[in-house]
Amino acid sequence: WAAKEAIAKALGTGFRGGLHMHQMEILNDKNGKPSVKLHGRALELQPENSIIHVAMSDEYPYAMAQIIISV
Repeated sequence: WAAKEAIAKALGTGFRGGLHMHQMEILNDKNGKPSVKLHGRALELQPENSIIHVAMSDEYPYAMAQIIISV
């Protein structure tokens, strides 16, 4: 949830204008490194040729995520 909310904010809309959580996937590679895959409206909002960097951390009961979109 934290990463998806950070993505919505980084895209500049928050969760409005047709942007929904199911349009965002947080994936992990074999080493556990997270990445982002966007679909639908979220993909439309992503700037062309941009790269999404994601950092996540959790320690019960807290979770945090940082998203940087490099253009």
